Amino acid sequence: MSIIMVSIFSLILGAILSIVASRIPKGEEDVSWVWPFCNSCGKKLSLKEIFIPANLIIYKGKCPNCKHPTHSRSLQITLLTIFIYISLYLKFGITIQFFAFLILMSILIAVFFIDMDHKIIPEDLIIAGLAGGIPLFIYNIFYEFPIYMDRSWWNPLAGALSVSILLLLIAIIGNWYYKTDAMGIGDVKLFIPIGIFLGWRMVIMAFILSAFVGSFITIIMMLLKVKKLRDVVPFGPFIVTGTFLTILFGNDILNWYLQFYQYN
Repeated sequence: MSIIMVSIFSLILGAILSIVASRIPKGEEDVSWVWPFCNSCGKKLSLKEIFIPANLIIYKGKCPNCKHPTHSRSLQITLLTIFIYISLYLKFGITIQFFAFLILMSILIAVFFIDMDHKIIPEDLIIAGLAGGIPLFIYNIFYEFPIYMDRSWWNPLAGALSVSILLLLIAIIGNWYYKTDAMGIGDVKLFIPIGIFLGWRMVIMAFILSAFVGSFITIIMMLLKVKKLRDVVPFGPFIVTGTFLTILFGNDILNWYLQFYQYN
């Protein structure tokens, strides 16, 4: 029953996140963005037009007024939301970890698509991540949050600063050496809330996995001639991917590495 409830919840949140991902980059940050409308003709969409399964069955994914496709990106966001929410539930069950990472990944799903489409990471999402991390910081003072791997009160603060300071230094040195933006400041800021949720050990893991995934995908795109060497590739989607992999497998990867290191 719980997995059904999580699936239904993810459908609803996926629809909301698709609205956030489409409206925030346009500067539409007031409450009017809560109810979606067609980006082509401006028609305010009804409930059955918003709900993707019903829309696909009844309207074939198009606006009933202008016949313009309404859910190509929304469908992708919703499917990704369902996949991530169910993965978190299967990994953690209904626990404090599940709800904490639900908050983080919801924000990061919006980051994933906004950075991919517009090459920006909005400040509002960074602030939302920080706000979501404050209760977790307080919780860690009194109870153990397992992914931190210790009860040190400063662990989330160290997580917030470790990778972000490293990336800031890389950005400053890169800007000085190449005379251009070597790394977006949004990527630097994004690791602050991620570090609060993951702690210093796992945020370093998230950074390493992000860099690995980013390098692998970029090389594949260059081999397929989708991207050229000097083309700008947004790093945000790779950060989101690396963070999600860390949430699911970070402790297992770290334990395997420590055992491998001790064995050798």
